[in-house]
Amino acid sequence: MIRVAVENITKSFGRTTAVDGVSLEARGGEVFALLGPNGAGKTTLIRMLMDIIKPDAGSITFDGEPISPVLKHRIGYLPEERGLYRKQKLTEVVAYFGRLHGLEKEDARQRAHEWLGRVELAEWEKKKVEELSKGMQQKAQIALTLLHDPDLIILDEPFSGLDPVNVRMVKDFIAELRSARKTVILSTHQMAQVEALADRVFMISHGRRVLYDSLEEIMRQHADNAVMVNEEVAAGGLPGVMRVDANAAPGRLQKVWLEEGQEPKGFIRLLLERGQPVEHYELAETPLEDIFVKLAREPVGEEVAS
Repeated sequence: MIRVAVENITKSFGRTTAVDGVSLEARGGEVFALLGPNGAGKTTLIRMLMDIIKPDAGSITFDGEPISPVLKHRIGYLPEERGLYRKQKLTEVVAYFGRLHGLEKEDARQRAHEWLGRVELAEWEKKKVEELSKGMQQKAQIALTLLHDPDLIILDEPFSGLDPVNVRMVKDFIAELRSARKTVILSTHQMAQVEALADRVFMISHGRRVLYDSLEEIMRQHADNAVMVNEEVAAGGLPGVMRVDANAAPGRLQKVWLEEGQEPKGFIRLLLERGQPVEHYELAETPLEDIFVKLAREPVGEEVAS
């Protein structure tokens, strides 16, 4: 089920084109990663998805309809910047945002209480927001993003300020949303979290789409022609080897980059023929962070995958 459809949208500010002919689809029951370096047009794209600003051209639909005030109540948005009223009590702030999403007063209060319990802030309900730590405020914003049970959830840097325990909690929430067939659009610079959570990935650079495919396919297409072997293997100087990671820590695997045309199986066979002690061998994966950096530095041309 296509939940969000973006068709050839463009947005300019003066002479600067922030988003240039971008199209994408986000489906129900998936985590859709929205990536891009600083200044790439990602924030402008999110604001158009939220109907905060309008595109100059193109269209955005939510469940087949243009985004309207009624449909906005089915969207939950966690902005990167915190927007809590610091002098107000926590439970009042969270309930107030529920009211903004159309909940009745008592329902908003009840859900605020329940969600503050879920994010482990129940004992802080009567405290003023300014008394909360940065991480606590982030958890409060996650609660008010989800308490009205939205169908589309846009999370901009949801792990900011959270310790590993609370990062795990938020990841569990995201998994629950996926299982409930919600659509989660995840924008973050933490590539490890994208690798752990995302079903599909979209990357924008200089306002244009440069990457758009399933995470599995992206990792496959961008895989290095490299293998990981135990560090005792003396691969340097062997035919077919382009370079070797000389900085492998003791007891860690060593990465060996192979020349184009050299098959990993052939390399391993060569090691064995030469009596090398191959105790461990696996194909090397290219971290998503490396793919991100490579594409962010390249001139924008045709997109990598579609």
